[in-house]
Amino acid sequence: MNVTVISGDPKKIKNTSNDWCVYPETLYLHPKLQVEYVNNLIIDNRKEDNTIITNSDHIINALRVARKNSKINDLVIYFYLFNSDERIEIKSDKDGRFNIYPNDFMDEWSNQLSQLI
Repeated sequence: MNVTVISGDPKKIKNTSNDWCVYPETLYLHPKLQVEYVNNLIIDNRKEDNTIITNSDHIINALRVARKNSKINDLVIYFYLFNSDERIEIKSDKDGRFNIYPNDFMDEWSNQLSQLI
């Protein structure tokens, strides 16, 4: 199973394919339930290629763990930058590590915490 994640500026994300899995309601779930949701999606999946649109770092990290545990074969994220027309391709290796971490990608948690120090 291969997973593509579309993330970033929601004004630039367009659903151009009928076989995309779009689950925006998962953002309202507790983080533990978001991870469980991803695990169930992987177990119940019957398609080889899947696309998920999300800005949830919990969902993205759950997919990284699934990649490390060999539950998915490939994980690619297309991150649409805010205030730019650029789209960055982020690839995961077999251990779930990303090849790059662009600004504004999964960094808001640490940005907020750094203001508490």
